[in-house]
Amino acid sequence: MLTKIDKEAIFWGAALIPPDAINEVISEKPALIILEAVNAASVSLDYKNKNIIADIKIMSSDPMKNQELADNLNGYKSMAALIQIQDLNMAEILDRIEITSFPDHVKIYTSFPEDLPQTIIDKLKMEKTKEEKKDI
Repeated sequence: MLTKIDKEAIFWGAALIPPDAINEVISEKPALIILEAVNAASVSLDYKNKNIIADIKIMSSDPMKNQELADNLNGYKSMAALIQIQDLNMAEILDRIEITSFPDHVKIYTSFPEDLPQTIIDKLKMEKTKEEKKDI
């Protein structure tokens, strides 16, 4: 598991997930049955070339379950892209997320410019100001 983590990143971590923990989650929320083969997860966060990079790996030794999980996550991502928060198109964020299946893990990767979070916050503030002016 540790060989798949970018240990040069600013922050990284990994966790083994016991089958009992997965089974408990699934018993409480049956929709999460898709996670039944998951046995570990890792995350790395980094900052390179004025970009913030996040790399999450969900480990499982079942290639078919990995493909199914990646397909489901990509489906949720596609549905979320249709959501509009006022005039802020979520696609601006979601287009930067890549979800890929491998035989031993599912990779969720994103890289975005360091100023994107502030740009989004500024857009939300402008929309809030417009709404407040309409109410006056």
